[in-house]
Amino acid sequence: MAEQQVHLTAEWAEFVARHVKEGGYASSEDVVEEALAELAAREAEEARGNSGDSEQERESLRRNVLLGIEQVERGECTSYEMTAAGRVAFLEAARAGGLAEAERRREAANRR
Repeated sequence: MAEQQVHLTAEWAEFVARHVKEGGYASSEDVVEEALAELAAREAEEARGNSGDSEQERESLRRNVLLGIEQVERGECTSYEMTAAGRVAFLEAARAGGLAEAERRREAANRR
């Protein structure tokens, strides 16, 4: 794996450290990798001509995020590791076709 040093402002460094400390990520690298996966997914959407999310799509996403948080709080979740390619595939598919398609693409990308 190629290694690269990235310098962050104090604000971003605190942001990354908070996410690691809260247990959502195992390392700073994981936080940055997921952010880059999100950026790659957004660029892929823009390349397909879907650059702007409608208010309806954003509201649907908000509802789904809240539902997911509630499910986690009730213990209705499963932990797993995801490769960077799996994250990109998952995010792209979730935007395009929903959770079932996202899971299918994530699993396929993780097998590569």
